Amino acid sequence: MMDRYEEKYDGDIKELLEDASYSLVWGEEADVTLLAFDKEELVGIGSLWTNSVHPNREYMGIFTKSENRRKGIGRQLYQQLSSLSESKVFQAAVSSKDSTAISFLKDCGFQLARKCYTTVLRGDFSSSNDQMSYLSLNEATEEQWDELVALQLENYKDFHQTINALSDSISTMEWKKIISAYLDKEHSYLLAKDGKIDAYILCYEGEEPGEIEIGYVGGQDVLNLPHYTAFYKNAIHQLKRQFEKVSIEADDVDPFAFAALNLFEYDQSDSWDTYIIG
Repeated sequence: MMDRYEEKYDGDIKELLEDASYSLVWGEEADVTLLAFDKEELVGIGSLWTNSVHPNREYMGIFTKSENRRKGIGRQLYQQLSSLSESKVFQAAVSSKDSTAISFLKDCGFQLARKCYTTVLRGDFSSSNDQMSYLSLNEATEEQWDELVALQLENYKDFHQTINALSDSISTMEWKKIISAYLDKEHSYLLAKDGKIDAYILCYEGEEPGEIEIGYVGGQDVLNLPHYTAFYKNAIHQLKRQFEKVSIEADDVDPFAFAALNLFEYDQSDSWDTYIIG
């Protein structure tokens, strides 16, 4: 039996999702939430929601209780959600290690669009022999700061265009506010050429003391990646000297961030994967 979300089911939903390997938006935060029951027991949930930053696909999440899988419940939830959607264009994200969820998405026609790696840089990490000068974002002029925001926005748009394009309504000033939240300007670095921003590494406050997170890596021209990579290596080496833990988040569709990631070894089987359909 399928039913629409009601607040009275909140406790059952939270208990059901305790075993989920990924987050799922439901209730008031979702556009649609459907619940599947076996008699009176909640055994599955499916929802659709949108994101104002990336509004061009509906995010879909479906989860069924382990002992109730392979009974067509997930497929029914998917079909019902699809019938209620006007766009029929969906996006879902799961762990690369969740073979059950991946198999289900593929069976529904979803295709892998992106792999996102989040890892900590471990072991020795030497700087490049290339001599180059770069500056902290704290040292940048207001003009350079504006150039950086415009470049970072352009990079971000390019690498999300085919998956879930950025909203056209977001201005450069709004984007500046978005990327500035928790930004560590002192430990974010810029490579300048003739005073103009050529490449960058933007870092953010870590969740733990002594930790910093590399959030955005980019540059003006992919053809200059060898030069940028030397800059990334030097900047990361500097970070390693100052922090106990340096982590990075990099998508395989982003050549700049992926180049920085591939400066060191990491578990390529462990990623957060985006699947799309429509």
